[in-house]
Amino acid sequence: MRKLTIFSLVAAFAIGMVSIGGCKKNYYTTSSSTDSVMYSPWITLQMVKDANDSNYQQNIAAKSLTQSIIDKGTILTFLQYQGQVNYASDLGVYPTFTVGNINLFTGLNATGLQFRYVLIPGKTAVTDYKSVIKNYNIPIQ
Repeated sequence: MRKLTIFSLVAAFAIGMVSIGGCKKNYYTTSSSTDSVMYSPWITLQMVKDANDSNYQQNIAAKSLTQSIIDKGTILTFLQYQGQVNYASDLGVYPTFTVGNINLFTGLNATGLQFRYVLIPGKTAVTDYKSVIKNYNIPIQ
């Protein structure tokens, strides 16, 4: 009787493991290349003093920066300074964005610093136009 009980437990465990292994649930949606986070290489800044005021500026070409990312996504900008990575604005370098371009403005000459941007396309809005939070459930496949 004891051998039968142990055998039953082992069999139940084995069947359970096979069931779990055979059951595929995807809790994360897969993304296509049009839906991926993009980042630039580190770019050495060559700031130019603005002739009209005391600010320095530089235009960075960002071909992947689309109107859709500006409208629905997120754009992050970083600078390397003294071996640390900081948000560009934390070091006084302020970006503005247009399709295909990032314009940097600063009161100090940031020439020589390393700059990087990260583009995160938006996929799903979490609120509607009335700011009502929507409830999204990730489909189980």
